[in-house]
Amino acid sequence: MKKYKLTIILFFLSFFWISQIYAEKISPEEDRILTSAEKIFKMMQTRDLKGIWECLTENSKQRIVDDTYKSYIRLSKKENISVPSKKDIFIDFETIGNTAKEYWEAFLENFDPKTVLEQSEWKMGKVKGDYAEIIIHYRKSERPAILKMYREKGIWKTGLVETFWTSIR
Repeated sequence: MKKYKLTIILFFLSFFWISQIYAEKISPEEDRILTSAEKIFKMMQTRDLKGIWECLTENSKQRIVDDTYKSYIRLSKKENISVPSKKDIFIDFETIGNTAKEYWEAFLENFDPKTVLEQSEWKMGKVKGDYAEIIIHYRKSERPAILKMYREKGIWKTGLVETFWTSIR
């Protein structure tokens, strides 16, 4: 009986030891990438609009400003409103003005960051220079999303537009 217990204990210890050896190790750089990605979804969850904006790539910010500008132009044709300049729209997003608040509230009405944070599995994809991918697989989805991250001025930023806006892929 003692030999049987000892065999079982040794089996579980060796299994645990082997699983630790083969467990996925991430580098400090990969940890920074994952932390930066997680940060934007946490900002979305708490509705920290300034934090969301700061986590975005410059390309994502510019595309959001351009899309908002185009929306103002379309709206001005239907209603008698003035169209702010792209610079004014950018400043509005930077300072969390009314346009930014309306934009992010509409965005977050249609996107629940909780699904990404609590109901998805995250894995590092490829990392090459100032570009990285994070594979996010929502438990109810057939295919994962590939979150694109870009290092800008030494900081990893989320390519929200680069990842999710299908017209620029």
